[in-house]
Amino acid sequence: MKYIKLFLASSAVEFEQERNELGSYIRMLNDIYAKRGIYFELTIWDDLPEAVERERAQEECNQAIRDSQYFYVLFGRDAGEDTIQEFNVALEQFRKSGAPRIYTYFRQLPAGQSASQSVKDFMERLDQEIGHYYSMFSHLDAVKLNMLLELTRNSDLNSNLKFEDGEAKLDGKPVLALGNVPIYSKNEELQKQMAEKRRLDEEFADLSVAALKAPEDEELSSRLREVSKQRNRLSDQIHQMEMSILGLCSSVWGMNASGHPLTWREKKANQLLDAGDYRGAWAILDDVQRKKEVEQNKEIKRNVQDRTWGYISETRKKILILKTQGITIQTIPKLEAYYKESVQLAEEYRVGLDVLYDYADFLYDLHRYAKGIEVAERLDKYYGLEQVSEEDQADLQNMLGVFYSDTNRFKEAEKCYQEALEIYRRLSKENPEAYEGDVAMICNNLGLLYSVTNRFKEAYEYYQEALGIRRELAKENPEAYEGVVADTCNNLGSLYSDTNRMKEAEEYYQETLEIYRKLEKENPEAYEGKVATTCNNLGLLYRNTNQMKEAKECYQEALEIRRRLAKENPEAYEWDVAITCNNLGSLYQEINRMKEGEKYYQEALEIDRKQAKENPEAYEGKVATTCNNLGTLYKHINRMKEAEEYYQEALKIYRKLAEENPKTYDGYVAITCNNLGVLYRNINRMREAEEYYQEALKIYRKLAKESPGAYEGKVATICNNLGALYYKINRKKEAEKYYQEALEIYRKLAEETSKVYERDVANTCCNLALLYLVNKRRKESKNYFETALALYEKYPHYADDAQEVRIILAILNIHSTRNFLSSLFSKEKKEKKKEKQVDNMDVSAR
Repeated sequence: MKYIKLFLASSAVEFEQERNELGSYIRMLNDIYAKRGIYFELTIWDDLPEAVERERAQEECNQAIRDSQYFYVLFGRDAGEDTIQEFNVALEQFRKSGAPRIYTYFRQLPAGQSASQSVKDFMERLDQEIGHYYSMFSHLDAVKLNMLLELTRNSDLNSNLKFEDGEAKLDGKPVLALGNVPIYSKNEELQKQMAEKRRLDEEFADLSVAALKAPEDEELSSRLREVSKQRNRLSDQIHQMEMSILGLCSSVWGMNASGHPLTWREKKANQLLDAGDYRGAWAILDDVQRKKEVEQNKEIKRNVQDRTWGYISETRKKILILKTQGITIQTIPKLEAYYKESVQLAEEYRVGLDVLYDYADFLYDLHRYAKGIEVAERLDKYYGLEQVSEEDQADLQNMLGVFYSDTNRFKEAEKCYQEALEIYRRLSKENPEAYEGDVAMICNNLGLLYSVTNRFKEAYEYYQEALGIRRELAKENPEAYEGVVADTCNNLGSLYSDTNRMKEAEEYYQETLEIYRKLEKENPEAYEGKVATTCNNLGLLYRNTNQMKEAKECYQEALEIRRRLAKENPEAYEWDVAITCNNLGSLYQEINRMKEGEKYYQEALEIDRKQAKENPEAYEGKVATTCNNLGTLYKHINRMKEAEEYYQEALKIYRKLAEENPKTYDGYVAITCNNLGVLYRNINRMREAEEYYQEALKIYRKLAKESPGAYEGKVATICNNLGALYYKINRKKEAEKYYQEALEIYRKLAEETSKVYERDVANTCCNLALLYLVNKRRKESKNYFETALALYEKYPHYADDAQEVRIILAILNIHSTRNFLSSLFSKEKKEKKKEKQVDNMDVSAR
C-alpha cells in the first residue's frame, strides 16, 4: 500500500463541521484508490490523543506536518496563533525539501461581516512577504474540488478527471457535484447552454412521440431531425465548455506549483474567478494599461523575463476564460490572436515556451496540420537549446509523431515516437506507476505506424508490449484501463487480419467486443459506437474469409447501432453509417447481389456528398472513396460508362486534395489511376490504360523512396498490372521486365511477412510462366508454375489456384497441345482476375 499523507489545519471551533465533511470526502476517495494500492492518510489536530501534553502534542503535530505531502489550511473570521504556527512549520519544511505543498483558503464572509485584523495581516504577509497564492471559497465543495485537482495532478495516481453533466468524474465515477462551485455554477454561457439543452430535450421527446403517431408527416420528421442535430451539437459544445472550465480551475488553483510569481492582475483575476465573476476577471486581464505595459517592456532593462512571463501567463488565462464560453466560429479567431500574441512574446524573450505546445495542440484540434507542425517544430528547436524536463520533451515528440503520422510523414513520425519511447522507458524505470501508461501509449502509436507501413513484425511487438502493460494496469484500475485494453486488442485484431492470421484476429476482435459490450452497459453513450466499430471490423474479417453470413450479421448490427446513433447525433455518426453502408456494398457486390450493393453504395454517397457541402475539407475525400467503390461495382456489371464517370470524379477530387496536401493524397491519386488503368484495359483502350498505370507507378515509386514499407507492395502491384497490359498487346519484353520487378519486390516482402505476400509471389510466378510458355521458354515456364504450386499448397484457401496449376503442369508433362491451348485460354481468363486493383475500398474505422 502506498500512503499519501495530508494535513488539514484550521480554527478548532469555526471549522469543526468542515473538518468532519472533508474527512468523509477523503474516506470516499479511499474507497476508490485503496483497490489500486493507494491510501490517503488525513491528519487533523483533533486526531491527536487528548492525554498528550500540549507541548508534546504540538511537536507531534509539527512532525506530522513535516511528514505530509500536502498541507491544507482554512481561515475564516479569525487566524489563530496555532493555525499560523502550523502554516509556518509547513512553509519552513517546504523551503527545505519541496514538500508539503501548501494550499491556503479563506472563507468569503457574508455581507456585513469582516475578517479580523489577524486574518488581514496574514493575507498581507502572504501577498507581500511570501508571494504565496491563496484561494477564496464560499462553499466547501470548492475546497474539495481543489483537493481533488491537486491529488489527481499527482502522476502516481494515474487518474483521469473530467467535468461532465454538472459533476466531477474520476475515471468515469461521479465524485463531486459542481453546483456549489462558483467557477462552474456562475459561468453564464454554460448555464444558458444547459438550459437550452433541457428545452431541446423536452421538445425532442414530444416530437419523437408525435412522429411515431404520424410517420408520414415529413414536416414533423424534418423538425425532429433538426432538433436532434441541435441537441447533439449543443451537447458537444457543453462538454467542451465543461472541460475548459476544468482547465481553468486547474490553472487558477495550480499557481502555487508553477514556481513563478503572479502579476497583480492575475492574482485579482483568480480571486474573481474563484467567486465565479468571469466578466470582472476578463476586465482586469484586458485593461488598456496592460497593453501599454507590454509595448514598454522592451525599454525596461530590469526583470524583463519575469515581466514577460507574467504577460504570457495573463494572456493564457484569457485564452482559458474564452474557451469556457465555447470554441465557435466567433471565438476561434480571438483565440488564435491570443495564442499568436503569447507565442511572439515567448519566442522573443525565450520564456514560457510551452505556450507553443498549447498553440500546436489547438491547431491540431482544428485539423490545421501544416501550421501545427510548423509551430511544434519551432518548439522542438527551442527545446534543443533550453533545459527542459524529459517529460516535456517526450510529450512534444509524441505530438510531432501524431502530426507526422496523420500527414503520412512516416519516417519522421517513427523517429519522434522512438525518442518519446526512450524517454518514457527511462522515466518508467524510476517511477513505473507514473509512466507505464505513457510507455503503453507510445508503443500503441508505434504499432499503428508500423501496421500502416506494412512492418508487421514490429507492429506486433509494440502492440503486444502495449497490451501487456495495459492489462496489468487494468487489474489495479479497471475503470481507467479496460477501455484502452480493448483499443489495443482491436488494433491487434486488425493487424492479424491484415496478415492473414484470421483465427487470432477473430480472437482479439471477440475480446474487444466483450469488453466494449460490458462497458456499454455502464456507459452506453461512450461505448455504443465502439461496439459498432468492432462489429464492423469483424464483418471485414468474416468477409475476407468468405464467411459471408457472419459478415452480413456483423455489418447489420454495426449499421443498426450507427443508424440509431445518427438519428440522435447525425453530425457525429452519419459518416459511420456511410462506412458500414460502403462495406455492405462491397459484401453484396462480392456475392453478386449487385442491386443491393449499389443501393448501399448510393446511400453512403448521399451521406458523403451532404457532409462535404458542410465541411469539404473533412469529407471530400470520403466522396471520392465511395465514387471509387461505385466505379468498381459498375465495372463488374459491365456498366463501363458509369464506372468511368465515378472513377473520374474520384480522381478529380483526389487530384485537387493532393495539390493542397500531397503527402496525404498522392497515394489516393495513384489508387484511382490504377483502377482506371484496369477499366480501360478491360475495354481495350490500351493507350489510356498504359498512361494511368504509368502515372500510378510514378507516384508509388516516389512514395516508396520515402516509406518503402508502406508503398513497395503498391509498386509491385502496378508493375504486375503493366506486365499484364504489355502481355496483352504483345509487347512481351516489357511485360517480362515489369513481371520480374514485381516478383523481386514480392519475394523480398514475403521474406518479412510470408502470409501476406506469398500469394502475390505465386500469382506473379503464374503470370511469368504463361509469358514464357507463349514465348516457348518451356523449362522456365514449368519452373515458375512449380514455384507457384508449392506456395498455393501451403494455404487451404488457395485450393482452387493450386488445382488449376496442377492441371497446367500435367498438360505440360504430356505435351497435349490442344488441351493445353484450351487450358491456357482458361488461365488467361483467370489471370485477368489476378490483375491487381484496389476494387472496393473497405473502411474499417479502426
